[in-house]
Amino acid sequence: MSSHPYPSQTDTASASVAGSAPTAGAGSTKQRLLDAAEQLFALHGLEGISIRAVTQAAGTSVSAANYHFGSKEELLRATLTRRIAALNRRRLERLDALASRPGNPRLEDVVDAFLRPHFEVRAERVAAGEPVDHVGRFAARLYAERPLVLDSLKRDLIDPLHARFVDAIARALPGSRPEEAELAVELTLGVMVHAISSRDAAGALATEGGATPPYETLLRRMTRFAAAGIRSLVGESEPQSQVQSESQSQSKSRSKSDGMIAAESAGGRGPC
Repeated sequence: MSSHPYPSQTDTASASVAGSAPTAGAGSTKQRLLDAAEQLFALHGLEGISIRAVTQAAGTSVSAANYHFGSKEELLRATLTRRIAALNRRRLERLDALASRPGNPRLEDVVDAFLRPHFEVRAERVAAGEPVDHVGRFAARLYAERPLVLDSLKRDLIDPLHARFVDAIARALPGSRPEEAELAVELTLGVMVHAISSRDAAGALATEGGATPPYETLLRRMTRFAAAGIRSLVGESEPQSQVQSESQSQSKSRSKSDGMIAAESAGGRGPC
């Protein structure tokens, strides 16, 4: 029994996750440790928890955590690698598909290739019944705190991917300088982290229904916003044909909406 009259921060942390972390009988010990670590890191950061808190939330022992990972830093490395590697595979597949097409890629398609995999993976985790509420906090904490363990991960997992996107942006915007494309990738990453960690974005992900994926509207807006910012950064205007196409699409949408409002005000139900 602890000699302290109140539970420690790590005890409280493990208790707060116990209700959402996998039970001791679900999945492998290593899987449960990774799941619990992901949620606790999101809530309290690397310095705010201990290996013991993770093992309590995972329903296993400190010796098991040491056997699989050796240290808290290695546990975080494994937790990050599990998520980042899966996202990066999808991003690279999309970049490869763009590269296989004739001519230079559209900037919007490059940005979409960077952003979309996160939303796809999130939707798949939701469909599988996995908890995802902590994912935005996890990404925001890593982006803001930048623990030292990220240094080697950045070199091994993140830098090669960023180099591919820098090259894709440079091909989408001929004449842009490498440092501009590099900054564009960093700013786009910042936009994504902010969006997925905000409550407004979480609400948007939950409201869209039907045949359209719940993330599609938010993703489309993020893509347009990021692409416009990148063009501004490198001093290139948006292609006029694309501006006209989007303007026509918005006009049709407004006309349809006006027609539905008019029908409802006249006592009808509007078009189905």
